[in-house]
Amino acid sequence: MKQFIVSEIPDSEGIIKLSGKDYRYLVAVRRIKEGQDLKVSVNGNTPSEAEVFNINTEKRYIKLKLKKIHSAVKTVEPRPAIVLMQWLIKGQRMDTAIRQCTEAGVKAVFPILGEFSVIREENKNQTERRKRIIREARQQSGSPVETEIFQAAPLNKSLASVFEYLNGKKTTKLLMTEKDEEENSLQTCLKESPEAVILAIGCEGGISPKETEFLIQNGFKQVHFKTNVLRAETAAIYATAAVQTILN
Repeated sequence: MKQFIVSEIPDSEGIIKLSGKDYRYLVAVRRIKEGQDLKVSVNGNTPSEAEVFNINTEKRYIKLKLKKIHSAVKTVEPRPAIVLMQWLIKGQRMDTAIRQCTEAGVKAVFPILGEFSVIREENKNQTERRKRIIREARQQSGSPVETEIFQAAPLNKSLASVFEYLNGKKTTKLLMTEKDEEENSLQTCLKESPEAVILAIGCEGGISPKETEFLIQNGFKQVHFKTNVLRAETAAIYATAAVQTILN
């Protein structure tokens, strides 16, 4: 079920007033009407049911009134927490990978400035834009997972940030590879039911030998899917779905 994520805090009567982009989205895109019920998530937290209390077309604002919080059963995040380390891919394909993996429930995305990446550097505006993509994807999919996106960085810096982010969780680290000589099966790698899974997915040119060695030294196991050659953005959602299917 779709949800609408709001950052405004309800007042003492449970009223949330929205304007600007939120107003335009609800009125022009969702085409909501007064009296209609809406699933909302305040700051991306526990979803609540709200009634469209008032739509003011002159002053261009909308008021929602919270009615009830959805049951905890519907808001439990899937296990394990999946962290995607995605080597930067060019154009809208990076956006596609982030959007699809957010809809699937990935917990965090760490873009990697890899040795073979066409994109050599990024600014903070890209991260802010991707946060909007994640918000839209969560609204569309109704995902209860508060997916986070981090600033693109070189592999060594990003991996240190990933370990800090996971804070000691029992973690399985997987490096997805196109080389079919690898004998590690996904089922075998996940047999110990980890609390978190890190997926390292390369870019168009793959992951360099130096980067591969670095990941292996840090406990990553190479896994090859016995399927067709996949684009980077396809490999990301494919691997995410495979992990969830095995562990959930």
